[in-house]
Order: sequence, then structure tokens, then C-alpha cells
Amino acid sequence: VKMNERNTSLNGWIYNVKDETTQNYINIRIIPQMAYYSTKSQQCKAAYMKWMKVSIFIGILIPVASIFADGSIAMKAIIAFLGASSAAITSYLSLQNYQKLWENYRSNRELTLSILLAYFTNSGEFSEQKTDEERNALLVDKCEMIFTEETGVWKDSIRSQ
Repeated sequence: VKMNERNTSLNGWIYNVKDETTQNYINIRIIPQMAYYSTKSQQCKAAYMKWMKVSIFIGILIPVASIFADGSIAMKAIIAFLGASSAAITSYLSLQNYQKLWENYRSNRELTLSILLAYFTNSGEFSEQKTDEERNALLVDKCEMIFTEETGVWKDSIRSQ
């Protein structure tokens, strides 16, 4: 399912939410947060992939350059530079945590979407056995729990740098 089709479906479901406060919460809090997670996930994935490709390319160049090593100081310097560059990129990736952040943002977006879909379809914890007020409160509680946990991960990431 393409993103536009998914957004059109979500907009239709949001429009049908009876409680205006909950409808506003979904439009003002949940949807923008999901868009943030999606954007950040894509950015972290792109950065991770870019730096990994560079690291792989440099790693390939090291043995190729060593074939041409004739004992000259210039070739030794090139090989040393390539090795240091590879180590620097690996350290940079470890420091920035792009892969972990990419996975975390993607996971939070999909979890939030799952909660929203369960709410719209009256399934799981949002079953029709609950009142609308209970369902609305549960939606806010579950989404805010995800958002709060994500903030904790972000703070931990900053502390570890």
C-alpha cells in the first residue's frame, strides 16, 4: 500500500471520529509524530547506508592498494590513510548510532500506526466492549507512552555521546 493511499484511509477514519477532542489529538499530536518518525527513520537509514557504502568501498581499496605496494613511502601512506579512514567511519557510525535510531524511529512509527488502526477498527484493547470515553483515553495513554519512551531513548543517545 502506497503512503498516499494509507494517508487517505487514515484521513477518512479520522474524519469519522465522533469526539472532537480525540479527533484533534489524532490530527495535532499523533499524525505529526508519525510523520516525524517516518522522516527521521528515512534520514537515519540514508546516513547509515551512505557511510556503510563508503566504508565498504574503502575496505575494498585497502587490499587492492596493497597489491601495488612496492615499498614506497607513498603507497604505505595511501594504505595507512585508507585504513585510518575506514576506522574513522566505523567510529563515526558507532558514535552517531544511525542504525539503532533508524530502527527505533521506524518501530515507533509502525507501533503508533498499529495502535491507531486498532482504535479505528475497534479491535484488540479497543474492542467495542469499551465505552468511547475509555477507548479515547486508552488511545492517548498508549500513544503518549510510546512518545515518552522515545524521548528517553533520545536522551540516552545524547548522554552516551
